[in-house]
Amino acid sequence: AYDFYLKGLASLQNKTKEGLNKAINLLENAIELDTKFALAYSELAIAHYYLDQNQSNKKYTEIINNYADKALLYDSKSAKSLIAKALYYININEFRLAIPHLEKALEYNPNSSSVIQILADLYSRAIPNTGKYLKYALMGLQLNIDANDAVAQGYIYLALSNALIQNGFTNEAKKYA
Repeated sequence: AYDFYLKGLASLQNKTKEGLNKAINLLENAIELDTKFALAYSELAIAHYYLDQNQSNKKYTEIINNYADKALLYDSKSAKSLIAKALYYININEFRLAIPHLEKALEYNPNSSSVIQILADLYSRAIPNTGKYLKYALMGLQLNIDANDAVAQGYIYLALSNALIQNGFTNEAKKYA
């Protein structure tokens, strides 16, 4: 089961439709062999989220929710399980319901660049809050950058620069209000 899981993770990194479908097949093989494999359920939810991302007609909402719930059932303290559930809420545009899951995931894995990026993004565009956007952008800088790949590092710095610009504009606007 773990071998299928690792192969599924490798395919999931591709994020193309073909790569995601291959990852889904491999992860489904993993849960056939271990029906309580929380990480495999989490990654299945995440893979389906990526398939639905940027689609106007969401096809995988219930699948995402089902896999996220199973992941939480088998490991409620897994950051990945919590991220999967948060992505379900994001997929249905219930952004405020995603926040507690992401904050709890950050408690369990404080060096998670993906959680910090999602929180910064939510506070930037979905739930505008310049202070929290800046908070999470700055948290990204405090991460063990070496533990993140170059793309994650780039997003961390992009979020910080955007938050600083947004915060500057907000403070400047307050002077004239």
